Amino acid sequence: MHMLIDTQSGWIARMMAWKIIDAKNHLELYTAAMYFIIQTFTQIGYKDIVGTTAQELLFQSMVIMSGIVLYGFLLGTVSSMVQTLSKD
Repeated sequence: MHMLIDTQSGWIARMMAWKIIDAKNHLELYTAAMYFIIQTFTQIGYKDIVGTTAQELLFQSMVIMSGIVLYGFLLGTVSSMVQTLSKD
């Protein structure tokens, strides 16, 4: 099977060199890609501490997403409380 992924340069090559992912394992590639998408969209950044396995990247992504949900819930609750107080 011919791979359409450039494994010679870029973030995939770096993660392969660090032995975080295997380019032949599509689940690991998608996990790593989702990790970078979540890090970029949430503007958290890549920091100094990065997961060393695909499972750690998945865990970090889940923690970030749960933080986003919690933050949204709290923001909505506070907004609702302010709106209720302003009606009085």
